[in-house]
Amino acid sequence: MKILEREIGSIAFAENQTRTIRLPRNYAYRSLQMLLVCDLTRTTTASTSAFGPKDCAPVQLIKNIMIRANGRDVIKNYDMETLHRLDELRHHVRPHIYAHEWLGGDDAADKTLKVCAQIDFAMWDAIRPIDTLLNSAGLATLELIITWGTGMDTMSDDWQDETGAQVTVNSATLYIASVESVGVPPGTRFMVNKEYMIRSQVTATSNNHQIDIPTGNLYRALVLKTHTDGEQTDLMIPVPQMITIQAGTEVFKQRIGYFLQADNR
Repeated sequence: MKILEREIGSIAFAENQTRTIRLPRNYAYRSLQMLLVCDLTRTTTASTSAFGPKDCAPVQLIKNIMIRANGRDVIKNYDMETLHRLDELRHHVRPHIYAHEWLGGDDAADKTLKVCAQIDFAMWDAIRPIDTLLNSAGLATLELIITWGTGMDTMSDDWQDETGAQVTVNSATLYIASVESVGVPPGTRFMVNKEYMIRSQVTATSNNHQIDIPTGNLYRALVLKTHTDGEQTDLMIPVPQMITIQAGTEVFKQRIGYFLQADNR
């Protein structure tokens, strides 16, 4: 098989709106590459601000990313902030981001920001990554569905609460490219590399929080991403709190949260 890299198209910003782009159905997808380019303006009545943007801003402009096949089969479903950090864990290097001019919380006019992310179909860090290529030739439809957020979504909740705080999206465009394998032998069968998010609200009434995980799947990994007041944090699982994966009384993994975080670096 040979590798084909090509530009798919682009999606223009539409605040709190969903936009769909139909993906070509010729070959087997290894990955989709995404580049978000935006121009933002930030204003506040405060002379200085003690609060700043969220993690990986401006990725929050893209509220949700979905890959859907045949009009009903959801293969990927997550937000761009999560995807950007997942790429860092999987490929051991952070995707490109140009956003230093968005740091802090002071006024900032006409700042051009860029951030990348990659949707993987080929299994990362695998002996045979090609076993999970997405063979699009046999699909009736294949869609990339993007849900846009707002400019304010890029800033912390505390910053948003300041009087007169405002973020204007002057422009924003998501560019999409693909990496595909051409010449897949007829009859080749692939496993499907699905990814999705489970959101679970944590309350302060107990130190124990349980999340039910769907059974019947072959799991490659479970990634925990914790937020407090809309901001990513690593303080929700303090030492010596444990992360445990178990089925009934059988325990598969039990680690102190901080140790697990260190393993992932």
